[in-house]
Formats: sequence, structure tokens, C-alpha cells
Amino acid sequence: LYLVVEDDQQIVGFMGTAIDWYHYDLHITNIGITPSYQNKGIGTYLISTAKNYARHLKLRSLSLEVRVHNVSARRLYESLGFRNQHIKSRYYLDNHEDAVDMQANLLR
Repeated sequence: LYLVVEDDQQIVGFMGTAIDWYHYDLHITNIGITPSYQNKGIGTYLISTAKNYARHLKLRSLSLEVRVHNVSARRLYESLGFRNQHIKSRYYLDNHEDAVDMQANLLR
């Protein structure tokens, strides 16, 4: 599932996902919001849409990785029900930063 949010025919947000049928998980592969559109609810909207889609498919969880130092994104994900699972060391290729593996349970 790929989603985009447009404003005046300009893409201001996007999200890509992949289904892991073995674990019944919808994994967010990437998500981004144009800086001037951040903190306006677009990320929340995209993740809520992904949760609804995952529930429709009877999946058990939604997961993602986020940079350890991206505190604002981590706070957003936590407010949306994601919980830290573990750290993936040197996960990002560009600077070898660690990632926090996060998961939201959809069975509640």
C-alpha cells in the first residue's frame, strides 16, 4: 500500500507499506512529510489509514523502524500506540545510525 497526501497538486506527505503475511504484520517501509507541513496531523492521518487497512486484512500488528535520534517521530509513534521492541545496530546505510524497531498491536 502506498499513500500520498497532496495540497494544491503538490505531494506533501507519503507512506509506503509491505505486508508480512508470515507474522500478520503491516510494515511501514517509509514515511515522510514536507517540513512546512509537519505537525499538522498528516503523519497521524497516514498511520491511522494504515491501521485501518491492516485491520481490514485481519493483520495483528503495524511495525516500523525509526532513527534513534529522531525523538519527535518516536514520540508521535508512541502516541499512536507503537512500543519499542529492540534496537537494530547500525541499521541506516548513510551514517550507520541505530534504529528503534517499533510495533503497534492491532488486536486490542
